[in-house]
Amino acid sequence: MYKLPTVAAAVACLAVPAAAQNTWVFEQPCNRGPVPQWAIINETHSDFIDFIQEVRPNMPREQASYIAYQVCSDMSIVGNSEELTKRLNLLIRKSGY
Repeated sequence: MYKLPTVAAAVACLAVPAAAQNTWVFEQPCNRGPVPQWAIINETHSDFIDFIQEVRPNMPREQASYIAYQVCSDMSIVGNSEELTKRLNLLIRKSGY
């Protein structure tokens, strides 16, 4: 039986001083299908969108959905929690929320 690797997305709250920063972690943000490197099934878990909105409460759901889609569509970061986290943080910063 093929077991999917666990991938975590972590987001640091960038608007506060380093000493007061919080880190949120979300396990398995994307559904990758039976073979993660194939883009056969490539979707976002709705809980991941909720997670992004929890991290950035003022962000509209449409924006959070777009960010989640962009993260989960990036096949170059499959199985790489560090790169997934960097991509997520970059997209959140670019969104202005």
